[in-house]
Amino acid sequence: MTKRQISQIHLSGGQSRRSMLQSAAVLLSAPFVAKATGAWAQEKLAGSGEVVVFSYGGSFTEGIRRFVYEPFTKATGIKVVDVVSDLAEPQVKAMHQAGRVDWDIAYIVVQNYPQCMSWNVCAS
Repeated sequence: MTKRQISQIHLSGGQSRRSMLQSAAVLLSAPFVAKATGAWAQEKLAGSGEVVVFSYGGSFTEGIRRFVYEPFTKATGIKVVDVVSDLAEPQVKAMHQAGRVDWDIAYIVVQNYPQCMSWNVCAS
C-alpha cells in the first residue's frame, strides 16, 4: 500500500483520518476555551450587584447559604440575598401578574412546575 492509499482508509463509522484528527483537535482545545470563557465571565460579573433568591428557610436555607451562596459570592463578588417563605408558587404568580418581580430565583416544588409553566413564569 502507498501512503496515499493508507491516508484514504476510512475508520469505522465512515470517518476519514482527517476528520478524526479535526475532531481530536477540537476536543483537545475545549478546556482552554472553557477556562478563558470562565475567566472572562468572572471578570465581567465581578461585584456587579446582587441576586435575590427565594428559599424555604431552616436547615435547607442554611445548607444552601453555606455551600452555594457563600462560595458564589466569594468567587464573583455578587451578593446573594435569600428571602424565606412557605411556598414560592403563589407569590411568583402574583409578582408576574403585577408586573413586579422581586425575586431572581425561586425554588419550585416539582409537582407545581407544570402549573407554573402554564402561567409563563418558569424557565424550561
